[in-house]
Amino acid sequence: MEGETKVDEYYRAIRALPAWLASPLAQLPVQTAVRIQELRLRTGCAVTFTVQGRQCSASALPGCPPKLAAIRLNALQIEEIFHTLCNGSVHTHERELAEGNRVGVAGQFVQREGQCIALQKVTSLNLRIARSCVIPLPPALDKLLEQHFTGLLVVGEPGSGKTTVAVRLAKYLADKRRNVILLLCDMTAPMRP
Repeated sequence: MEGETKVDEYYRAIRALPAWLASPLAQLPVQTAVRIQELRLRTGCAVTFTVQGRQCSASALPGCPPKLAAIRLNALQIEEIFHTLCNGSVHTHERELAEGNRVGVAGQFVQREGQCIALQKVTSLNLRIARSCVIPLPPALDKLLEQHFTGLLVVGEPGSGKTTVAVRLAKYLADKRRNVILLLCDMTAPMRP
């Protein structure tokens, strides 16, 4: 049952992509799909994945269809993927991009006088496959949270569960009617020109 949920999340995420990309992604074997944590799409590059905390190219995945291994994304394809994810309207889907299966967007941004920063050109997208994970808090952390403290910094390798722990902590504190400010920063992926 748990494996089915994970596969459903992977397939739900790729269904949001254009058919020409979703189709070869859907051909990955189930045993591979359940291990995929992120899908990385960059201009001029092959499709890459984060599998159990490690990045690998599509061709390195067990059972990768040749059509998927051969894909090298160009700028127009990246733009099409981005607009497909936003249903053609980036502005109206800003909030949705940040919820559920998160989409990291890198590119060229511009700031005009008196206006906010605007995305001018998308160069890469990172789709994180959101999977439900229930974790108990360690007893030592539970005891710490009962006391007065000013903050907590959660650090770790990519895929180690930082976001899962941070969200669990925020929910725990909110349930106890404590004030919560949650700041999530991803400093692992440098922006490319």
